[in-house]
Amino acid sequence: MARDDFRGALDVALDALDRLGVSFPREPTPDDVGGAIQRAVEAIDGASQRTPSASPRTSMTPAVAAAQRIMLRSGSISYYVAPPMLPLIACELVVTSVRWGPSVATPFGFAILGIVLNASGMMQRAFACGELALLLLDRWEDRRLEARTRLVVNNHCCTWIAPLDGRLDALRDAYRIGRDTGDFEYAAIAGQCYATNAFVAGRESGCPHRRSRGVRGLHGNHAQRSILRLHLPLLQLARAFVGGLADPARLDDSDLQIYRRPWPSRARATARASRS
Repeated sequence: MARDDFRGALDVALDALDRLGVSFPREPTPDDVGGAIQRAVEAIDGASQRTPSASPRTSMTPAVAAAQRIMLRSGSISYYVAPPMLPLIACELVVTSVRWGPSVATPFGFAILGIVLNASGMMQRAFACGELALLLLDRWEDRRLEARTRLVVNNHCCTWIAPLDGRLDALRDAYRIGRDTGDFEYAAIAGQCYATNAFVAGRESGCPHRRSRGVRGLHGNHAQRSILRLHLPLLQLARAFVGGLADPARLDDSDLQIYRRPWPSRARATARASRS
């Protein structure tokens, strides 16, 4: 992952999972995804009389716990290089949590299952999974997965259910928690989602560039290049709003140096435009 070889990282994770008795198809089909979702929904419905928040102490074996840790790490990379793999991982996390009892991985499992259910049109179920994930977070003192869980719930599980503006503070909290706990990958994603949603909701209409620049700094300082690529379009739009582009009507900038140096000041941008 540190070398940006996400495909290679996913292959290593899948090989390790095979050794632990959790096998996924390397090229999942729609039938594979549909079957996984059905298993997860049935597992949740079957445990409806004993919700995971009231489940007894986990009894999972070391092999299952190790598999859950690997699935946690491989979830984000599958999102980028093998999207059909993400539903399989999310569903397996939930099924093993229902079967063996909740673990520190369970809240994030329910959160990413919410992404899958939203994509399948089951928005009310997705929202319920997200709220359950937040409830489960308080069961453990281990907070290493808190930032990513809060990010996914507040950006992906509440689509068309909760107003966009009402989740912005929670996204900003996820950014800060990730930054403070060293989860820089999800801090970067949370920052990017917060900046974009705040801009769309009008929260940062007076100074969209300032918030976007701060998020961009975390991306660059902690080598979150894949997230930076997602953030650049908003960065360019914010630059256009504050006069940071020679031609504010165009988002493409032939002199774009965002990767290598800070934004030019407005005076420098004006001078550059005059020279051109």
